[in-house]
Amino acid sequence: GRTLFPYTTLFRSGLDVTAEFDRGAELALGLCLAQGIRFALLKEGSPSCGSGRIYNGRFEGVSMAGEGKTTALLRRHGIQVFSEDQLPELALALSLAATAAGS
Repeated sequence: GRTLFPYTTLFRSGLDVTAEFDRGAELALGLCLAQGIRFALLKEGSPSCGSGRIYNGRFEGVSMAGEGKTTALLRRHGIQVFSEDQLPELALALSLAATAAGS
């Protein structure tokens, strides 16, 4: 499979699982598109799901600013991604979408 992003994801053992993380992102996107999902709540810090901060993908406990593979792919396709630290923002986005749909 192709690599979605220019960084690798490794287990502590050194096993490269980049392709598996990329495939997971693609599957999540496919599900979102098939179901018409426009908002996602994903786990902050994850190499896949982080929306503002991610671990470096090498299971070293080192975090950095950035977005995870799944988050980046969903956002590129217009899906708004929020973390558990952004519940008020997600609630507002859902409320605005509901109001707009009712107009």
